Amino acid sequence: ARTADGLLAEEDFRRLGAPVQLATDDGSRGHPGTVVDPLEAALADGGRALIYACGPAPMLRAVQALAARRLVPAWLSLEERMACGVGACLGCPVPVPDASEPTPAGPGSTVWPTPARMAELYRPVAPGAPAAHRYKLVCVDGPVFPAWGVILHAAAPAAGSGAGAGRDAGAGRGAGAGAGRGAGAGSGSAAGAGAGAGSAAGV
Repeated sequence: ARTADGLLAEEDFRRLGAPVQLATDDGSRGHPGTVVDPLEAALADGGRALIYACGPAPMLRAVQALAARRLVPAWLSLEERMACGVGACLGCPVPVPDASEPTPAGPGSTVWPTPARMAELYRPVAPGAPAAHRYKLVCVDGPVFPAWGVILHAAAPAAGSGAGAGRDAGAGRGAGAGAGRGAGAGSGSAAGAGAGAGSAAGV
């Protein structure tokens, strides 16, 4: 959040027993800076983690970049203006890699993904990656994208531009991010994670 007054749902997360970390741009409450800073600190030990994040596009780009750098699976809930909400107007397209969106460990696998596998998944969405992509709609294909399945550094076409759509996107208010092994952070909202459950959220 920009200030302490903008923090949301802190007590809701505490009642769920989730560890909560706060961040405010002006330092009036919790960490002085963005939500990404405490999230990065939570990932510093290199243990197994999942990230769930919602919030404005600049924050999600930073979370995606962090997840790609740390080779951590992440899911992002996107914010987008929606004129119709049913996919008719094509007003909320988001670019996605022009390929299938496999599970982190590979199709049909329940094995935790290796760092090499995560590096492979994140490669198509990295800045400077080949531009082959298609479009999905936030309103009907979401609300959540895997972080390796959405291109956030590319500009989406203008509303009504006729971009095609597929499946998988997201919408959210406030901002929050959490790592799913007992650490979380919030900006615009409180956020947290249940130990081992990976249930971090931003509201």
